[in-house]
Amino acid sequence: MLSERDLRRALNRACKGERASRLVGDLLAKTVLADFVTELVTDVERQILADYPLYTDYGQFRSGEGGKPDERILDPKLTYLAANGPMLAYCNLCDLRTRAAGLKPDDMGDEYCPALVAQHERTKAEWALFEYFCPVLGMEKTGPSRLEDRAKLIELLVGAVLALEGRTADEARASLRAAVGPVPAAAVR
Repeated sequence: MLSERDLRRALNRACKGERASRLVGDLLAKTVLADFVTELVTDVERQILADYPLYTDYGQFRSGEGGKPDERILDPKLTYLAANGPMLAYCNLCDLRTRAAGLKPDDMGDEYCPALVAQHERTKAEWALFEYFCPVLGMEKTGPSRLEDRAKLIELLVGAVLALEGRTADEARASLRAAVGPVPAAAVR
């Protein structure tokens, strides 16, 4: 096991590397893209739920999961509570409208959601960051198992790499977000 001093030195060397900078940049870019795409897709889903009545199904409902049986669903995060038939119609509408809005490319399968694909790309960037840094920290390459611990470690690693570059995570995210631009309202109609 490394002493605290040796650990700090090893981490400092790892943070200064070109690979660390590239991994952090990739993670930040994929995070901004995932947030952007998720925001647009969620707007499309909310519009569909406003226009198309979808209700919780008594057979699917479990106590404490955000609703009551036969209650109208207005939050896209609760659509899993709908019956299979109406849910399939909702998914088909999501597919059609995300394609019409230019959020879903023609070569993306009907069963894929552009927001979930973007979020998975962000997760893969997190895995790459863990694979690089965790051995330096004396941890398994997969990183911590608890989500809260993973988020804290990502925040610390990103902050350490960016600090050596003279930037903060908020500054880096803001510049990436500015490059992406504002969410176009017309894209979700």
